Amino acid sequence: MRITLFILFFTLFNPIFAQQEVKETTDYRSPLDIPLVLAANFGELRPNHFHMGIDFKTNGKEGLSIRSVMDGYVTRIKISVGGYGKAIYIAHPNGVTSVYAHCSAFPVKIDTLIYEQQRKEQHYEVEIFFPIDKVKVKKGEIIALSGNTGGSTAPHLHFELRDTETGEALNPLTHGFSVADSKAPVIRGLKIYGVDENGFMIPGKSKNVPVQKVSDKKYTTNGPVTIPAHFCSHEGGIGLSYDVVDYFDGAPNVCGLYASAQEMNSKKVFGQQIDRIYFEDSRYINAHKDHAAYLKGLHYHKNFRNIHNPLGIYTTDDDGILKLNPGEKQQILFTAWDTKKNTSTLQFELVVEQGEKTKGPLFDPQLYYMPDEAIQLSSKGFIIEMQACSLYEPLKKSEVDLQKMRFGSPDTPVELAFSVQIRKSNMTLPQEKYYIQVITGAGKRKVLKTRYNNDHFIADSKFMGTFSLQVDTVPPIISPLNFAPTQTLNSKQQLTWKILEKETDLMEYDLYIDGEWQLLEYEYKGDKLIFKPRISLSGQKELVLIAKDSCGNTVNWKSTLQFQ
Repeated sequence: MRITLFILFFTLFNPIFAQQEVKETTDYRSPLDIPLVLAANFGELRPNHFHMGIDFKTNGKEGLSIRSVMDGYVTRIKISVGGYGKAIYIAHPNGVTSVYAHCSAFPVKIDTLIYEQQRKEQHYEVEIFFPIDKVKVKKGEIIALSGNTGGSTAPHLHFELRDTETGEALNPLTHGFSVADSKAPVIRGLKIYGVDENGFMIPGKSKNVPVQKVSDKKYTTNGPVTIPAHFCSHEGGIGLSYDVVDYFDGAPNVCGLYASAQEMNSKKVFGQQIDRIYFEDSRYINAHKDHAAYLKGLHYHKNFRNIHNPLGIYTTDDDGILKLNPGEKQQILFTAWDTKKNTSTLQFELVVEQGEKTKGPLFDPQLYYMPDEAIQLSSKGFIIEMQACSLYEPLKKSEVDLQKMRFGSPDTPVELAFSVQIRKSNMTLPQEKYYIQVITGAGKRKVLKTRYNNDHFIADSKFMGTFSLQVDTVPPIISPLNFAPTQTLNSKQQLTWKILEKETDLMEYDLYIDGEWQLLEYEYKGDKLIFKPRISLSGQKELVLIAKDSCGNTVNWKSTLQFQ
């Protein structure tokens, strides 16, 4: 059931908007006062998710005015350390909600409401839902300033349109916004797979095929494309995927594919078009793309789908699996286009060599865990519990070694979090000092939120890899960055501290001046804590900064500072 807190709030408390259908409109204004240049488009392939909006460049600057694209009401504001950073949501009468993320600041009437909530919760990160009529905005009104907060890697505006009733993300380029685009998609490669009857890729049965550009918008292979007869099977078939990217005018950024169609002998056998996506389905990008190839920088879109793929981006009812036989020759035409109808094509002949089809089970249950089965494993105090339909592809049992606490390949994505339990009965430290970590792809270390119950430390993980139980007894380290405790400071000077947490995660950070709580901003990309005074400080003040990590290790930084 696709219902979020955001949708539930509207359904219960905002009947004005809850039952409205999205009305197609071009009555939007630009959210920026500069020419719109895209850094990323809607539906672009990302790690574990589709890009659910479009990114507008801000000339590498922060502080540009962001304006409401239409009359409406502020319904939600979320302040996060990661993710969207500082984000504002505005519901409009046409049944659409616009979202503006990675902002740096808000106008006084909005900022005051945020600050009130932050003081109430005594926390920087807050999420506020507003009733209709609480904060009304007009089309063109400044509702934020552009920034680089949250998970942003450079200053820009992440902009979204959402169906207010369903919560689906809508493609702004097909819902009233237009950006200069005269460039056709670029087809960079072809890949062919043997697949089973459910659309799962059979290991060892794939072939990469280079393509070449023959004219402005036409691509081809170097002659007929041949595949071995054993790619075919009695139960399964053949699947094709294409490495496709796109570009927009005004920027060199690599963007994503909007739409495509695949024909075999002039009959359409598969298609996709990315106009809207449910947030709850976004992680199924790992079933849509060739994940292993994506890790190498390639953007292969499968033109077939497996039985567990619920994405609504496909324009054909068929699964796209080609039922071919040894000795067959088929004419394949792949067409890719963008929202401006700039179109590229790849045409080739697909030839299956003479020989025998693969017989017998394509995935031996003695060798593989299948996606539609639940997995429960236990050995010497290490327990794995995974729900059915958590895997996108069959998992080789050889990739599981309970003795070494290894579950799956570090680069294998999963849809649903699975439970990891590690037994520890004789503890030399308090239980809160222990945590579970997993080493994932490229040796990256992920710290998992850990709890304790009946001699077991338990964590939920969306990462496969090698697990272990670790200990953190070291508190964060705090040091002033832009001031010295001995100097006299300006009454409105922004104060910045460097904070380093090497083992786990920073969970709490609070500043007190003469015993009164003050708002601190945490900039995790630079490991900084920032105090922006809202009052004029004068005279001698006692500052106490308290920081705590997820294992409860706490540091108290204290100083008496002189302000003038």
